[in-house]
Amino acid sequence: MRQPQQCLEGAQFSNLGAGEREGIALAQELHMPWLFMDDPEGRKEATRRALRTTGTLEVLDGTCRDDGLLDLPTVLTQLL
Repeated sequence: MRQPQQCLEGAQFSNLGAGEREGIALAQELHMPWLFMDDPEGRKEATRRALRTTGTLEVLDGTCRDDGLLDLPTVLTQLL
């Protein structure tokens, strides 16, 4: 896995974990169209930086709705 060249400093972003800080920094460096992140604070910071985010439930919902490959209620029951 590639590490970002510049990370968000932990002291300035103490509400974010290391993974969220690195993910945001890497998404910015690579000009990624989407950032996959579930952490609410991480998503807020990513959005503030004009990054588009998606999370686990959105991916599952899209897969169930668009592709019909999965049944969302069944998947959620299995996850919980």
